[in-house]
Amino acid sequence: MRHIRTIAIVLSIAVCRFATGQYLKSDTPQIINHSNYSTHIESSNYFLDNDTVWSKLYTIKNTSNDTLWIMFDPKSDRSDHEFIKDLFFSRSYDGTRLFSTLLDGNVYWTIGVFCGFFKLLPPKESFNIMIEGDSITDIDLLISKTRIIPQSFIFDNFRLIKRSYTNFDNQVFYYDKDYLLINRRMLRHALQK
Repeated sequence: MRHIRTIAIVLSIAVCRFATGQYLKSDTPQIINHSNYSTHIESSNYFLDNDTVWSKLYTIKNTSNDTLWIMFDPKSDRSDHEFIKDLFFSRSYDGTRLFSTLLDGNVYWTIGVFCGFFKLLPPKESFNIMIEGDSITDIDLLISKTRIIPQSFIFDNFRLIKRSYTNFDNQVFYYDKDYLLINRRMLRHALQK
């Protein structure tokens, strides 16, 4: 985890230097402990081609013995139960359900922050999200829309998921990398919806 954070900071500094930019500042990291996970947020910005680029490295560490589900919720005022029901079992614009799509290994994924991003974070593992934006306010807004829900809650409340597949973690198709980069264009697009 420490290596990825160091690499991200070094990369952002290298981008600035190679692109005739100037590294401006880095804030003191924020560490927040929750009941099932902890978050670590590091902020920085740099000046590139007469434009300020803001970025945050958002690290989620699963401190529990339960797999965590990480998703983004554009509404963020719903309960976890309503969110899961709407996300997985309501029909999307093309008439499919996300639950059915996740189980289909033939689906080609493009990362849409709100429409289909789904990450399973096993116990004691970490996941890093590097977010670049036009302002800290936009980045903080996206971070506030992150949903982190224990798998046990989902299995207890949505027995169809648990009953349908005995080894869900190995049968579902989900984002399997340890990091995600959300650049300024992706952030603008996500926040327009």
